[in-house]
Order: sequence, then C-alpha cells, then structure tokens
Amino acid sequence: MAELLAGLEWQALFKAMARHVYVELRSQLRTNDEWAGRFRAALLLGGVSGVVAAGLVCYRRRRKMLRAPSHSRLHPATS
Repeated sequence: MAELLAGLEWQALFKAMARHVYVELRSQLRTNDEWAGRFRAALLLGGVSGVVAAGLVCYRRRRKMLRAPSHSRLHPATS
C-alpha cells in the first residue's frame, strides 16, 4: 500500500512540474503554437510523457530562439 501511495505522489509531482513548465512557456511565448499544444496534450497523458514533452518544447524553443535574427541586424541603428 505504501508503494502505491509513493507512486501516486511521484505521478502528482511530475504533473505539477509539467504544468509549471507549460505555464512558464505560455508566459514567455505569449502564444499558443503547435508545440505548446502538443505539450498540453502530453501533459494530459501525465507521467513520463509530460516530462518528455516539456524537454521537447524547451529544446525546440531554444533552437528557434538561437536561430532567430537579432533586431539589430534587421533594423541597423543609424548614427
């Protein structure tokens, strides 16, 4: 019985962490794009899939932000 309760607590911890990551991503991106939608779907499944989805979303966002051109190159400052 104790093992079952520990497993349920562990699953609740994963879900809480995944929700926190989702909310943080939404606040930073201020958009509901395909990856955020996929993350939410995985979050509803819960458990390990939510953690994997969180990692995937963070990885994709980081790559996209690194590739994005800076504003200074798009609009060079005139002096």
